[in-house]
Amino acid sequence: MTVYVKQSNLRQQRPVVYNVLNIAKPAECDGPTLLSAREVITLFHEFGHALHGMLSNVTYPSIAGTSVCRDFLEFPSQINEKWATHDPVLRNYTLHYKTAEPMPE
Repeated sequence: MTVYVKQSNLRQQRPVVYNVLNIAKPAECDGPTLLSAREVITLFHEFGHALHGMLSNVTYPSIAGTSVCRDFLEFPSQINEKWATHDPVLRNYTLHYKTAEPMPE
């Protein structure tokens, strides 16, 4: 996660953050980009950092978002990555890319 603007109640600032994920190009030029299980978990992990930054609610920007101790820095992202393989969540985003059939149980 990268921060454009840190959250700050003192400055009346809302956070602006973005994530960048290194994903391989599709095998076919016009085909879909398919993510591996590891890439999906990484996506959820990085989104956890983004949520941490976006949901920050502090007075001073120096302690906003991910500007915290390392053990707390990783906590929201590690919790969020667990959702990637949580069955009810998994069923919401996994479909066969050709048939749109849900993933078998």
